[in-house]
Amino acid sequence: MTTILTDAQLKQLRLIQILLLAGPFLLFVAIITLYASGFGFSNLESSRSVLLIALTAMHFAVLGLLYPISMVLPIRFLNRFKKTRGQEASGKIVISAHIIKLVLGLIPAIVGLVITLVALTKGVIYEEGLYWVNMVSFFIAMAQNIMSYPNHTRIEQVYGSTFN
Repeated sequence: MTTILTDAQLKQLRLIQILLLAGPFLLFVAIITLYASGFGFSNLESSRSVLLIALTAMHFAVLGLLYPISMVLPIRFLNRFKKTRGQEASGKIVISAHIIKLVLGLIPAIVGLVITLVALTKGVIYEEGLYWVNMVSFFIAMAQNIMSYPNHTRIEQVYGSTFN
């Protein structure tokens, strides 16, 4: 059976995916650790911080914009390649398309984590727990990436129809 990716390319893609997820995961662990230690509690500011409210709104606008784009753009990227290079399935192009999908999903996650960190350092998160909602995009990205962890079958399902 011919697959889009060789075994070596699949291993590369798996390693790239793990490494891309490591950064946001470590930031998440740092936020939870700082919160548990009471970091920023002495800096209590008003929970009506206009900056944090604006950043939270921006975060969800970015999530609403980039999440659908991350579903469509990799396939469009592959279609463009198919038109310029013919029917040959190239593992390198599939890896590039998958990285585009991962990065577009991680951008809102990182933005949400940073906003949560800012709320924590300002002490606002202790007064108004609503700012934890910025972690939603992190959990969406993690769930999406765990469910789409690459194997030959998943790669064929997601990208194979582009080359058929």
